Amino acid sequence: EALSLAGALAAEAGDTEFFVIGGESVYRDVLPLADRVYLTRVHGEVAGDRAMPDGWLAGFELAGRDDDAGAQGPLRFSFLDYRRAAR
Repeated sequence: EALSLAGALAAEAGDTEFFVIGGESVYRDVLPLADRVYLTRVHGEVAGDRAMPDGWLAGFELAGRDDDAGAQGPLRFSFLDYRRAAR
């Protein structure tokens, strides 16, 4: 129901996509329906009590990357763009 509403609101605004921002259970529920994943990869150890499970990007292919995204600051990171492989 939430995805249908988000799609309708995006279309009404003239957008072709909308974004889902988790928590863990939200990602788990929505990822099988997603066609694209925008991922920020932090290059370093970051404390936390959750992580994506192994293989969570299975079925997606890397379509683009920006490894210079964090070049100006002390924390290094990359922006990655994954797209679902043809089904």
